[in-house]
Amino acid sequence: MFNLILSTMSIFTACLAFFVTEAFSQTVPDSVHALVVYACDADDHYRFPQQGMRDSLYSRISSFYKTMSYGKHILSFEEVHDNGRYFVSDHPADYYRNHYDRKRHVRGFGMFNEEILNKVKARHGDAVFQSVDIVIVVGTDAGPDWYVRRANATGFGMLGCDFAGGGKLFKRGQRQGGLTFEMGSDVGTSNPDDDILLKLADIHWTMAHEYGHWLGLGHRSNNLGIYSLMTLRRQAVKGTPQFGPAPLDPFHIMTLGWLNEDDSSRVLAFSVDSMDKQVVLKQLRSLTGHVLARVDLPNQREHIYFSFHRHNDNAFDNVYLDQGLLIWQKKGVRLKLLRRLDETADHQLIHTRQGKLEVSKIRVLNDKIVFRVRQISR
Repeated sequence: MFNLILSTMSIFTACLAFFVTEAFSQTVPDSVHALVVYACDADDHYRFPQQGMRDSLYSRISSFYKTMSYGKHILSFEEVHDNGRYFVSDHPADYYRNHYDRKRHVRGFGMFNEEILNKVKARHGDAVFQSVDIVIVVGTDAGPDWYVRRANATGFGMLGCDFAGGGKLFKRGQRQGGLTFEMGSDVGTSNPDDDILLKLADIHWTMAHEYGHWLGLGHRSNNLGIYSLMTLRRQAVKGTPQFGPAPLDPFHIMTLGWLNEDDSSRVLAFSVDSMDKQVVLKQLRSLTGHVLARVDLPNQREHIYFSFHRHNDNAFDNVYLDQGLLIWQKKGVRLKLLRRLDETADHQLIHTRQGKLEVSKIRVLNDKIVFRVRQISR
């Protein structure tokens, strides 16, 4: 929901949050049109990001969700600004940081967003909000204690205020009217050296992450690292392909309804009774064929899943440090990434409450991975 910045160019971007309670499957619209509003507080003096950088951001996030959803979710953007500048608030950041509207239960960042959106309406008219499904307020860097005390955050998965525009009400809360995030200082105005690229990667990740919250996704545990967009900490490594948003994990894709676990043409399910089985999977982003395998254990609360990832199949899976076979363990609502295997792995034992499973004979054949799974003890 919001991400704790450890340093301006930190390799690790942590995230503190109120945890969203997810339903097993969310109702997600096929298309969403977002209005991006650029804003800063009165004591900010950052240069406005260049058009190319802004267009790249929209294109990247739209492509990300189109890829993650198998083309089922289309996200489009339009933007408003103050004639090539940020909309500027009437007060410096400390004014909002130290205020709380108890009568309306609106915190300082919500008061800031409300003021900015009223400025947008005054300049561009009420009609600018008519075709909009979500409002995204993009700030600069308001510093610590903006969204929550004792944290310097880069985004929050809600608008923080109720705002009426275009004949509709954009509500303040989660999965409602919008979200907000920060770009930081002077991004997109310098030559793209490693530091700027890393910062751009943080911006892309933050926007994709906060939009995930708007869709209804909660946070993942840090043990998944960069193997899920919705973890509390993001890792990016200079000099490697690990730039940009981490992909959604298979289970969040199912939560959003883009992959149906009961669809036998997409998810290959088998029980321990049918062990010593050869499994063939296509890479997770494939539009057809089996992209996920599930081992059903006698303990119905525990399942083992397999997915196949390659760096060169799309623009986002190259964020993974490894490519090959990913082995997941799901116990109730708890999710864990157990192993990452490639063709060089001879075999791997998986310990479950029901005994041991062995994964062996891993081979990559064009766009598929083939391996065997068998039960070796109970």
